[in-house]
Amino acid sequence: MIRIVVSFFLLLTLGVSSLSLAPGDATAAQPNDGSPAIIDGSIDLADWDASEDGPIKLDGRWSFYWQQLLTPSDWSGVNVPSGGSYMQVPSFWTKSSASAPGRSATGYATYRLHVTSIRNEELLAIKLRNIYSSCSVWVNDKLVYTAGKPGVNAASTTARYSPSAVIPIDVKNGTLDIVIQTANFTYPRGGINNTLLLGTADQLIASRSSELVQDFIQFGALGMMAVYHLFLFALRRNDRTTLNFAIFCLCMAVRALLVNSRYILDVFPGMSFELFAKLSYLTVYAGFYFLVAYVHELFPTLFSSFVRKGYGLFTLLLIASVLVLNVQGYDHLLIPFEILTAAAVLYSAFIAVRAAKQRQSGALLLIGGFMVIFATGVSDAFMRKAGHFPALLSTGVLLFAFLQSLLLSMKFSKAFRQVEQLSERLLSLDKLKDEFLARTSHELRTPLHGIIGLTESLLDGPAGSRLSAEENGHLQLIRSSGQRLAHLVNDILDFSKLRNREIQLHPVTINVHQIVELVLHLLRPLAEGKGLLLINEVPPALQVRADENRLHQMLHNLVGNATKFTLQGHVVISARKQARQITINIKDTGIGIAQESLGVIFESFEQLDPTTNSRFGGTGIGLSITKKLVELHGGRIWAESTPGLGSSFSFTLPEASEETDGFMASVGYIARISANTETAPLASGSLQSSFALQSEHESPDHNNDMKTGSVVPMAQGGALPFDSKRTSGERPAALIVDDDPVNLSVLAQYLGSGYDIRMTSSGHEAIGWIQAGFKPEIALLDVMMPVVSGFEICNEIRQLYNSGEVPVLFLTAVNQTNDLLTAYRHGANDYMIKPIGKQELLARLTLHLQIARWNASLEQEIAVRMLALEQTMEQRAQVMSDLSVLEERNRIARDIHDHVGHMLTASIVQLEASMTLFDHEPTLAAERLTLVADLMRRGLQEMRRSVRMLTDATEDTVRLEASLEKFIAEATRYAGITIDHRIEPLSARLHPEQEKLVYRVLQEGITNGIRHGDSRDFQFELVEREQGLVVKLFNSGAPYSSPILGFGLASMKEAAERWGGHFHIGAVEGQGCLLEILFPLQRSDKLA
Repeated sequence: MIRIVVSFFLLLTLGVSSLSLAPGDATAAQPNDGSPAIIDGSIDLADWDASEDGPIKLDGRWSFYWQQLLTPSDWSGVNVPSGGSYMQVPSFWTKSSASAPGRSATGYATYRLHVTSIRNEELLAIKLRNIYSSCSVWVNDKLVYTAGKPGVNAASTTARYSPSAVIPIDVKNGTLDIVIQTANFTYPRGGINNTLLLGTADQLIASRSSELVQDFIQFGALGMMAVYHLFLFALRRNDRTTLNFAIFCLCMAVRALLVNSRYILDVFPGMSFELFAKLSYLTVYAGFYFLVAYVHELFPTLFSSFVRKGYGLFTLLLIASVLVLNVQGYDHLLIPFEILTAAAVLYSAFIAVRAAKQRQSGALLLIGGFMVIFATGVSDAFMRKAGHFPALLSTGVLLFAFLQSLLLSMKFSKAFRQVEQLSERLLSLDKLKDEFLARTSHELRTPLHGIIGLTESLLDGPAGSRLSAEENGHLQLIRSSGQRLAHLVNDILDFSKLRNREIQLHPVTINVHQIVELVLHLLRPLAEGKGLLLINEVPPALQVRADENRLHQMLHNLVGNATKFTLQGHVVISARKQARQITINIKDTGIGIAQESLGVIFESFEQLDPTTNSRFGGTGIGLSITKKLVELHGGRIWAESTPGLGSSFSFTLPEASEETDGFMASVGYIARISANTETAPLASGSLQSSFALQSEHESPDHNNDMKTGSVVPMAQGGALPFDSKRTSGERPAALIVDDDPVNLSVLAQYLGSGYDIRMTSSGHEAIGWIQAGFKPEIALLDVMMPVVSGFEICNEIRQLYNSGEVPVLFLTAVNQTNDLLTAYRHGANDYMIKPIGKQELLARLTLHLQIARWNASLEQEIAVRMLALEQTMEQRAQVMSDLSVLEERNRIARDIHDHVGHMLTASIVQLEASMTLFDHEPTLAAERLTLVADLMRRGLQEMRRSVRMLTDATEDTVRLEASLEKFIAEATRYAGITIDHRIEPLSARLHPEQEKLVYRVLQEGITNGIRHGDSRDFQFELVEREQGLVVKLFNSGAPYSSPILGFGLASMKEAAERWGGHFHIGAVEGQGCLLEILFPLQRSDKLA
């Protein structure tokens, strides 16, 4: 497999090399391998055509004048400069040859080349690279280029690195005379060490552009890889592989601007020779070190740490020498660096092969990267020696970086998949842990319930009075220990819930003094055993807005810690108001806390030290839970301490803005259940037994949202019957079902003589009793029982009785939301978590029995009210019937007024006209009488329709505009009047009542205008505007002057205002009468 991969990457390397050498856009820029030879400082180009053959290399034996700075003018006379020899170009003058020994690195010289027989007429150019370490170039007696300033000594010489340059030149008579001055007093080697090219300007400019593109691609790609992997390292700082690779890429990216075209000198042309040299060396030294470190981080078990540290120390030495010495000083260390680096790279490749044999992830890609580096390095070492161009090592570095980026991406992908798998595994284990905690709490709560319950029964029952003081103290200690164990169980559950954000707060108004007094009462047995004083200095009137159970839990944790870590002295609880916050402080005289530990004591499972843990015990989660609960309330908590003198814990809570209506959620007060229920503070003697189990800080999750408002006064040692008027023979019947005999005994002791108890450990037996007719007034059922569960018993009860008739309370040790919801779905009235306090249980039983009695009374009251309501409804029906008759009469009167009145008015007009025409035009008078008869018949029909509720079947189908047009035509015919009208089509049909209103405006207005205004000319307008429908009727008769509206106009005004519109009637500038109505549109198609 490894051989196949190696072969694949070797082929890839050869392919990349061939692509780099393949013809492209810069074909003309590639030098011609068959260039004419330079012989003794001159070259004949008779056989060379720049356009066809491309650029030629000016490599060969140039005329060389050591320790002379000559100019073209020195050859213009008869005397030719003496002392000349020949120097191979490119090469440093320090290199010895068969004809001449090597010269000193420092010195100055002149190079000269004479070119003849140039045939090209187009513009030519010379391309040169850096000449160490300064130069001036003349072509045909013209200075065309300088880099630095050559001089005869170090003081007169200015060294300068130069970028790759293209110099345009002019050809004179087919000849070129090239003179180059150079001087070096800075670099360890001097002379022309790079090939000079001669070609057309376009060819050489294209060559330089190709170099720039290659450098930009390498810089951009490596720079992006560096930034990308730096971001990866920032996200995952424990993996230094990405950091090492990022710095390697960054060094190579910067180096891409320092070699080849040396573009950085185009950007910063004033960069000093020394700074450029230092950057060149530092990027190489640092880059190869981080490459070795990268391989070490990839395979730390295979790569020797000694090799990495040794190479790292050597790299530090090199970097220090570069920073301290000049280039002549640190350049001598280059050969040792190359030797050690070659060894380190070969060792890294060897480690990669070993890793591949062990099938470690990423080894094959690393081998492939090294093969690319090796192949391109060999190509540069041999092919460039043979005269080939360009260099491939930079491309090899880029391919190596790409392969390593792919390797790291695969590594991150694999790590991500592993994280996903581990996360799923962790979630699964976390779920198993939660289930384990729930089951364990169930197993712990059941015996706790027995321990605490039986202890309370002994203390509160008849046997308690016969106990000695010592025995009574022992029982109280047993109860206190059981409560502390219940605290521990609940702390573990609360820690899990807080972490999963499952805690919900139920804030109420709480009296701080009262709840502190309760906490101190619960912890007093522990304090008295150590001789501690627990002091409550909270002002009695101070109140906060918080979840009562959670505040009790926070105080219990803090005061409990103070009591536990205080051997003598006192614990003081105080509180003060600041702005709208209440600050509660718990101060003790205990062992104190070191300053360096104050920052971590609120973290989970943090304790002072192992010796403290062994002396005082604890789980280390109490303060963490307290801190999270305080923050859930919007407050903050902090600690101050002096070792040996004591500690002070303070936390803030929001001040209560107003008292809770109906009850105060503080320990010393009881809620009012009804107006007849008398409430009073608990007696101090029963305080601990009444609220003993509240020290378990049961959350709303623990006690099913039970508010202290459901508590009623209890007599010590027994239950108060739910109706104080009952006699002993009228005790409420209670059904108790629990598979644990201890729980049955405890519950029987709790209920005492206040109830008629029927209890069993068999669910089948309980169902049999219910089916046989036994009706308990309340039922207490355990959830988890063998064979028959409490849910099944509850289902049987609910088939016969609803929740108001027989309340059902579920008792369980499992505090899970699913069980709670299931209980309520099966008809439960309440849900309590074991262990259960006696007084709390009795309070809930009394409350549910009272609610059941209220429910029965309410049902009776509802029956009485329903009977009265039926009688009231009958009376209302009679009244509505009378109102319907009255409304029908009003409708008939209105219709007769509107329709018959109009017909009669028109008839009178026609009769008067007939009487006038009868003497001199009897024929016309007879026609008018015929119209009168027609009007009278139509009036009688309208009257019959109004009385008999006859409706024209086509009435609803005729649009308003058509009805108005018909009326205007009839009025014009029968009444002999003129009506100038404008009726715009409506966008949609109006509500039927609105259509009647518009019709009545026209009908009533014309009737009144004829009858009272003596008018014969009318103007009617119906238009639709944004604000509504506008209806106008104007007549030219007498103005309307009556202060009181008649029946028709009053009815019209009432209808308009009923639709939210406006009604107006009056003269226009003292003339005529204008009737106008505006009302919003009510579309008939939008009616519900």
